[in-house]
Amino acid sequence: MLVYLLKSALKLKITQNEKNINYYYLSLINCDCYHRKRQSKKFYFGRKNISLVARYGKQYSDLENLNQIFGRQEYMEMIGLYRDNFEEDPEYIIDAGANVGYATAFFNSVYPSALYISIEPDENNYAMLEENCTLNKIKNAYLVNRGLWNRNVYLQLANEDSGTGTWGFSFKESESPTTVQAMDFKGLLNERNCKEIDILKIDIEGAEGVLFEGDYMMDILSVTKVIGIEIHDHLARRLPIITQLKNAGFVLHDIGDMTFGYNSSLSK
Repeated sequence: MLVYLLKSALKLKITQNEKNINYYYLSLINCDCYHRKRQSKKFYFGRKNISLVARYGKQYSDLENLNQIFGRQEYMEMIGLYRDNFEEDPEYIIDAGANVGYATAFFNSVYPSALYISIEPDENNYAMLEENCTLNKIKNAYLVNRGLWNRNVYLQLANEDSGTGTWGFSFKESESPTTVQAMDFKGLLNERNCKEIDILKIDIEGAEGVLFEGDYMMDILSVTKVIGIEIHDHLARRLPIITQLKNAGFVLHDIGDMTFGYNSSLSK
């Protein structure tokens, strides 16, 4: 970081590696984290009772994800909604679009006794999800290396050159078998015997449009207490999603790109 600042002051050429390292340390400051070690192309760091790892490089978006969750603390809104409207601690928390696992680690730091279902289709992000869960000794998480859909299908990458890095991968249905599969959401819940969802976070890069086709989600929403969903307007239609949420009893509000809500029909 000092090298970056010195070169900036002297108007010397700054390498991409120096930019990456500078952004890493700025992210640590923004997220109230501290550095532990650098190993190969990964940084290991901590925050209070949380241990995390991030890849660094222009092609990765781990640090952007870190700043969203621990810097801007966007998902604290779901914690607040749950505490304000429900009495018992959550039993089931679903992290749909888990990316590298920061949201799962965040929720686990608040509710360590909850059961987690964390879903991530990209194999490289999924490997990071596994590592971050291992670092935090999260043994109560069921990790799923698949997409989330309204039926069991094969997927193919839809936006490899989107410029969003590993954060914004989106998938579309494939007509032939691929290495990436999507799982029927209801089937996943039945498999895990999950009859009620306390906190449901959905950030699945447009696949929310598929989940909310027809009335597929209504049974799931009827047993969901708190939701946080990012609706990607260029990939999914917002109005049908918002309409279904309201019809299911959710009281909604937006903060940034996220829509948050609690189910008034289930609240205390």
